[in-house]
Amino acid sequence: MNITPRFIKTPLRFGLLVGLFLSSCIAATAQAMNWNTVRIGGGGATTTVQAHPKVQNLFFITTDVGTPYRWNHTTQRWEGLFYKNSVSGWDNRHAAARLAFAPADTTGNTLYATVGGPWSVDGTVLKSSNRGDTWAACSILIDVKPNSEQGAGQRIAVDPLNSNVVYVTTRSSATVTATNGTFKSTDAGASWTKINDLYGSFVQFDVSGGLVGGVTKNIYLGCSNGVYRSTDGGASFTLMAGSPTGVVKADAHSNGTLYVTAGNPWSTTPGGGVFKWNGSSWATITPPASAAYAGVAVNPQNSLQVVVNSSTFTPNYGPFNHYRSNDGGATWTFMNRIADKSEAPWFDTSIGQASTSFCWDPFNSSSVWFSDFFFAYQTTDVWATPANITWKARAAGHEETVSIGTLLSPPSGSNVLLSSIADIGGWDHKSLTTSPSIGMMTFFPWTFAKPGTGNMTGVAVQETNPDFIARVGRVGWDGAAYAGYSTNGGTSYTQWTSPSDAAGGRVAVSATSETMVWVTQQNGSYRSANRGVTWTAIPTLPVGIIIGGNNLFSAGPRYPLAADKVNGNKFYVYHNSKMYVSTDAGVTFSAGGALPYSWPQNNLTVDTTPGKEGDVWVGIITEGLYHSTNSGASFTKITNVQSAEFMSVGKASPDSPTVPAIYVFGTVNNIADSLFRSDNNGVSWTNLGPPQIGVNPNSMTADRQVYGRVFFGTTGNGVMVGSVAGDVTLAASADAFVKDGVSASTNYGTDTGLTVKNDAVDWNRQTYLKFDLSSVSGPINSGRVRLCVQSAGAASSSIGLYASANSSWSESGITWSTKPATTGAALSSVTIPGGLAAGTWLEWDVTTYLQQEKAAGRNTVTLVLQSSTQGSTTGVTFNSRQAASNQPQLKVVANDITLAASADAFVKDGVSASTNYGADPALTVKLDAVDWNRQAYLKFDLSSASGALSSGKVRLCIQDANTTSRSIGIYACANTSWLETGITWGTKPAATGSSLATVTIPGSSPVGTWFEWDVTAYLQQEKAAGRNTVTLVIQSLTAGSTTNITFNSREAAANQPQLKLIQQ
Repeated sequence: MNITPRFIKTPLRFGLLVGLFLSSCIAATAQAMNWNTVRIGGGGATTTVQAHPKVQNLFFITTDVGTPYRWNHTTQRWEGLFYKNSVSGWDNRHAAARLAFAPADTTGNTLYATVGGPWSVDGTVLKSSNRGDTWAACSILIDVKPNSEQGAGQRIAVDPLNSNVVYVTTRSSATVTATNGTFKSTDAGASWTKINDLYGSFVQFDVSGGLVGGVTKNIYLGCSNGVYRSTDGGASFTLMAGSPTGVVKADAHSNGTLYVTAGNPWSTTPGGGVFKWNGSSWATITPPASAAYAGVAVNPQNSLQVVVNSSTFTPNYGPFNHYRSNDGGATWTFMNRIADKSEAPWFDTSIGQASTSFCWDPFNSSSVWFSDFFFAYQTTDVWATPANITWKARAAGHEETVSIGTLLSPPSGSNVLLSSIADIGGWDHKSLTTSPSIGMMTFFPWTFAKPGTGNMTGVAVQETNPDFIARVGRVGWDGAAYAGYSTNGGTSYTQWTSPSDAAGGRVAVSATSETMVWVTQQNGSYRSANRGVTWTAIPTLPVGIIIGGNNLFSAGPRYPLAADKVNGNKFYVYHNSKMYVSTDAGVTFSAGGALPYSWPQNNLTVDTTPGKEGDVWVGIITEGLYHSTNSGASFTKITNVQSAEFMSVGKASPDSPTVPAIYVFGTVNNIADSLFRSDNNGVSWTNLGPPQIGVNPNSMTADRQVYGRVFFGTTGNGVMVGSVAGDVTLAASADAFVKDGVSASTNYGTDTGLTVKNDAVDWNRQTYLKFDLSSVSGPINSGRVRLCVQSAGAASSSIGLYASANSSWSESGITWSTKPATTGAALSSVTIPGGLAAGTWLEWDVTTYLQQEKAAGRNTVTLVLQSSTQGSTTGVTFNSRQAASNQPQLKVVANDITLAASADAFVKDGVSASTNYGADPALTVKLDAVDWNRQAYLKFDLSSASGALSSGKVRLCIQDANTTSRSIGIYACANTSWLETGITWGTKPAATGSSLATVTIPGSSPVGTWFEWDVTAYLQQEKAAGRNTVTLVIQSLTAGSTTNITFNSREAAANQPQLKLIQQ
């Protein structure tokens, strides 16, 4: 992202981190949520890309306004490291200016990060001991502003010869203070000492000089007036004669060669260049282009191989040139940039704009990375013909966009979400898991000559035709209007001519026509009924600061405009303690009900309810939540909501389809900084916990198509989506209906229908359902039985769902005469209208009962459907599990799931290579001579795990273990078509790659001992790719005649193989 001021929540949240990344706050809430990014890919300034020198394929990137990321080589995706940042850290702990690792650490676990906010000077250093999964604050307060440090070098560095020594230097300041200068820790970040007042752009170590006093002797500190050098282990620093000024970045080789870039990219006379220190003198080695230079990297395996880039923004926004040298900078070759945008197909401009860093893969001399305004890129052949070097944008998992306007979930149509984004406009999202193929960058073009062109601040759809979309924004951050419409769901857009004083703001579209109302930022409001061909001022709306601020960032998260979702003539606009209402399609507005005052740049949301004319909600950060049922004529305060920083109306619960789900982020029942949902118009609230989004939100919308889902547009981490955690759908393990009277001894277990009726003798019917909860090992948050109507009688009926303590009945044996009794009152009841259409799904809430049964250790439950409405035409038939589709379901929301293998078998080589052992109750694994090798194959079905996976472990129970210790590895296999009854050594599919995990099992381990293999990353990769069936192969890595080990197979009487999943 360009150098932008970021919105800071009102009121500000300051203070050092306490329990920085604690996920335990979720566990205490009434209902847990999964949080994931909406898949876009990149989109903001990627300030550094770094490779760990001792751990292969371990890369990190930092960004100017959001979380840093760690590369997952197995899944080929970036993983955000600050998403679990506590709310207290959203303002000034959300972005890492720089990361550093201990070069001598062969585990790659130790990380340091300098963090701060867009405006603050109360930055600090964080430390992680697990590659960034969790962080702790170090005892230092320094000036860190990540958004203002995009071009700087490595300002924090660990001594490669002594991992206890860490240096950090800060950006320049007009005055010397306790929070700027250069600082040093000698105890791995536990304490710090300010060693001088130098403001450095980089810290580099020269390991070729060896040690002095147990630390690296030669250290470089790059400053604006030149490079300072210490030859006494950091005790003192002296300006090096002849060193370049205005230095930016540097990279040191282990032989003592130092490469430095310099120049001011924002100046019309950038100066600068590329320079080299050979241990005794400086040389200028600048490539042909006269420009400021930024990124530089030297090949760790060859000090003569170096890459650099020029990065001059003025006066003509260029050149952005990349060069390589194979002779230490004596000559340079210009590198063309062929773009592979397959991971971000929406990206519609050239790559390499304002490149900031290079990184050489220390394990592969052909592989180089660079970062620029939008992505981190990788080439696997930097030495290819210069005209043919392909750079791939590695965008998967990297989400860095900044929301500056409306985030909208349409009720239907071509899109699931519409976003309004800084600099690159936003997208009409067809999917939450696939990168958009096109975006506003194409329709409202971004050009570097006008930074930020295409900033979209408002989007709206027509309720009855959501493929009609209106968008408004502005050119640059404070320029003229940039707006238009689409009639085809975003396949194309037409720009309209805007009023001369219009820019930014928000837009609304009539529920029943294409009439638009546009409330601009700081200026007037307008109406158009002809797709923007002409605009008419609305004189009855106040002119001026309905939306305040003088640029798109200073508008704040303010959404004062909404259209009624039923009556196409009604629009609502909040201004200055009043709700203004139009009943003539926006031609005129008149003042309606009174509301509390809200400052024109503070959080405020006006939203309306689907299906209910005149139902209006207003959320105000300082005042709470207000509701009107009379088109804004009057409002009632929802008393238990103290602050509504954001609010939105979403899809209604299936239990109450006429009552909208209301979401509030703020303070409810005096619980602050959390997300809440109400399914009864604010009478009571479910606490969904603090959103795990890592940074301040600037917009929020509830999903109009999926109940329970909510989206946040963030100020640096892209768009985040939250859904109820651990959503598992279980099929009935048995079902049948029973019939009384003359049919009391008849079994209907094979019938495709389940009938329920209360009538005279011979015509009564009840339905029995059995479910197995053993795959749900975590605490249950919600449980609902779902049945699909096959036919319904003409009369309405009330059908209750009851518990039965007896689960010994069988589907093929149960009759009216043998049916077990129900216990207690109905768990829940549903009234079914007469003549209800076939295919309609109905739900019964059984949450409390399932929680009770799980707490008592009972995993099999019987549920009974009975009608309390008597009559000959009240019968209802649902699909049974024997029906062709839409069978009974038990939808459970929980965190942990234990899956049984869907197939397993071991295979044996040599003379047994054609023998199948799929029916064996054992899985034997051994590495030995021919005829004695054995491997085990497991297949699992992940389709019941719909939440994001945070952990996945295969668990096997020992049946027999020989005397010698052995190492057992688990491997992936892309082939899932093998059959348990057919697989042999001769037909077994090949395993792929190295082992996913390895466990050492001692000799003679006791029977019944469980062992686990962590396969989390592989399962995440497969789920992300849409593959729900996985094959895993167990192989021994230890050869020997007494190393064999046998585990229970799924044919064993007990302790069968498991795949234990934990969903976020």
